[in-house]
Amino acid sequence: MRALPFLLLAVPLLAQTPTVAELVDSLAAARTLDGPAIGDDGSRSDTWKTYERLRGAATEVELHALLEHSSPIVRCYALRALLENETKADWPAVLRAHSRDTAEVMQFEGCGKMRLAVGDVMVDFVRDHKAMTDAQWLELAAVLIRDKSPLYAREWSLRNLTFGDDMLHEIRTLAKAGEPSAAIALARYRIDKDVPILIEHLRRPEPFDQNCSFLAAEISGSQELLPALRAIVPAATHRLANDNAYRLRFWLQALAAQKSEAAVATLLTFLREAPTTDYKRTDLQKTYRELIDALPADPVFAPLRTAAGKDRPNRR
Repeated sequence: MRALPFLLLAVPLLAQTPTVAELVDSLAAARTLDGPAIGDDGSRSDTWKTYERLRGAATEVELHALLEHSSPIVRCYALRALLENETKADWPAVLRAHSRDTAEVMQFEGCGKMRLAVGDVMVDFVRDHKAMTDAQWLELAAVLIRDKSPLYAREWSLRNLTFGDDMLHEIRTLAKAGEPSAAIALARYRIDKDVPILIEHLRRPEPFDQNCSFLAAEISGSQELLPALRAIVPAATHRLANDNAYRLRFWLQALAAQKSEAAVATLLTFLREAPTTDYKRTDLQKTYRELIDALPADPVFAPLRTAAGKDRPNRR
C-alpha cells in the first residue's frame, strides 16, 4: 500500500511529456515562426521551446512527413529540424517540391518580424545551413526560373547567381520581355549584342521604381550605356527634390562604373546643379562620399573626390 502514493504522483509526471502529435498541434496554433532568440532580451519563446521538443522527439520519417503538413509553420519547423538534426536528404528535391509553396508565415527573428512565403523560408534555412553545393543551387535556380516559380528565391537567383551558357537563351528572353532581375543576370554574360536590351531597361518610364536596371548597367560597364544613364538626369533631379539622395545611389554607381571622363563629368554636373537647397546639397555630398569610398583608386575619379570633399592632405 505504501507504493500507491508514489504511483499516483508518477501519473501526472508522465502526462507532462507531450506526444509528437501534441507538439505538432501546438506549433500549428502558433502565430509566428520564432527563431531561437526573439525580442529585446533575446529570450526563447514558448513556440521555440515546443519546436525544440519536436526536433528531439520526432523521427526522421515523421519530420519528412511533416513537410507536407497543412500548417505552414509546421512545414517550416519540420525542415529546420531535419537540417539541425543533420539529416541526410535530397535538399534540392525538397526545395523543388515547395517551389510553389506561397503560404505565408510571420517569421520572428531577434526584434524583427517579416512575412515570407514558406518556400522562401525553406530556401533560406537550407542556404544558412550550407546544405547544398554551388552546382546544386544553380540547378535549383534553373528550375525556379524555367517553371516561373512565384517565390522571391527566383528573383534572388537572377540577381545574385552567375549562370552558365545553358541558361543564356532563357535569361535573354526574360530580359527582352522586360523582367527587371533578368537584366542583371544577362549583364553578367557581358555580351556586346545584349547591351541594347540593357538600354531599354534604363529607358523605363519610372527608372527609380526599382534598382535592377542600374545594377545591370553597373555590372556591364559598357560605354554604350552612358547616353541612357545621362538621359535619367531629369528624373534623378526630380527624385532628389522629393526624396533623400540615398535613393539615387544605384544610378550613381552605374555612372561611376563607366570609369570614363564623360561619366565623371555627368556626376560632377549633377552634384553642382541638381540640389535645390543647402540641405539637399549636403545630403547629396554625403551620398557621393559613400560612393567614392567604394571606388577603385583610379585617377579618373580625382575631380570627383575633390568636389565631394574627399581629398585631404596626407599627414605624417
